[in-house]
Amino acid sequence: MFKLRHRRSTAHPRSGFQFRRWTRHAAGKCPPESRIVAVQLARGWNECDGDESQRKGIYVHHPKIPSDLRKLLGISDDYAVLFLQGGATTQFASIPLNICKPDDPVDYIVTGSWGDKAFKEATKYCKPKVIWSGKSDKYTGIPEFNDLDQNPEARYLHICANETIHGVEFKDYPTPKNKSGWLICLQTSVRNQ
Repeated sequence: MFKLRHRRSTAHPRSGFQFRRWTRHAAGKCPPESRIVAVQLARGWNECDGDESQRKGIYVHHPKIPSDLRKLLGISDDYAVLFLQGGATTQFASIPLNICKPDDPVDYIVTGSWGDKAFKEATKYCKPKVIWSGKSDKYTGIPEFNDLDQNPEARYLHICANETIHGVEFKDYPTPKNKSGWLICLQTSVRNQ
């Protein structure tokens, strides 16, 4: 654990509150918004403990976060509040672990490397099936949704909305034909449009 350092002090445009502007050292595209940093500092979070992320960045954790999260979300003391490291692979595992039984079928549309990794991770926890793959065309397209052979017994249909490695992005999403109507969509790199 180590203390984060700020780049400069900045006044909030409306309140005039002086807050520190943090240098961002973590995975992902977006830095924390200044209003979030201002709220954290207004609550007395002037110094936060940091930890290394999987990409050698900084994960910020203040001791008051779990209690504030409990209040905000109404989490009872029967549950633990965990802050887990892991990134995409952990997310790929957490979906089938939380939704599926070991023999449950699941449909995957694989349009790139992230979708392929999600499918491979799911094979450890359920019975996923690739109903469409763009691998033979070097991941350069998206399927026609009407042509998909979806399993009506599948627990969910999984897609990756934006395959950042190959540049394939869904503009429209397929309609799941499973009983639950669940579409699980990896959206970690989707821009707000």
